[in-house]
Amino acid sequence: TIAAHVAARKIVEMFMQPLISIAIAVTTFVSQNLGAKQYHRIREGMKKSVWISFGWVGIVILLSFTCIDFFIGFLVNKQQTQVVSLAAYYTRISSVFYFILAILFIYRNGLQGLGNGRSPIVSSCIEMGVKIIATFALIPFSGYTGVCFAEPIAWSLMGPFLFIFFYRDLKKKERMLI
Repeated sequence: TIAAHVAARKIVEMFMQPLISIAIAVTTFVSQNLGAKQYHRIREGMKKSVWISFGWVGIVILLSFTCIDFFIGFLVNKQQTQVVSLAAYYTRISSVFYFILAILFIYRNGLQGLGNGRSPIVSSCIEMGVKIIATFALIPFSGYTGVCFAEPIAWSLMGPFLFIFFYRDLKKKERMLI
């Protein structure tokens, strides 16, 4: 199980990299347009960033459900079928929730671009706490499946909050201009 989880985490991290890169670009984009007081461009850029990320998520889901065993084969011996199977299981579950993860990354970085560094840090701490609690709460009832769902649960809780906080803060910035 540990070998499978380690292999799956390596694949998951690789699949996350484009989402992280888009989110980092959002920080700069938002802050530049905030300085230029181009709030409409911030809104448009956020929407486009989400759609670009969703495109990548679609590719990741397709890869996770069609050829993930191939990728896992680079990390573990393909003859260890149980390891490959568990790693694929984890990767498939995670990939379905990448839509929420994309929103979480983009709006967390968007908040930083607006100059709000506190909300992303608090969000990250809450997310970590939820992962820990979910893991300990779910494992006794569902075993490894609980581990697979712990992160997506945290993403699902924090993603919407970051979205709301971003647009709340953006509206405050717009009102300050008026």
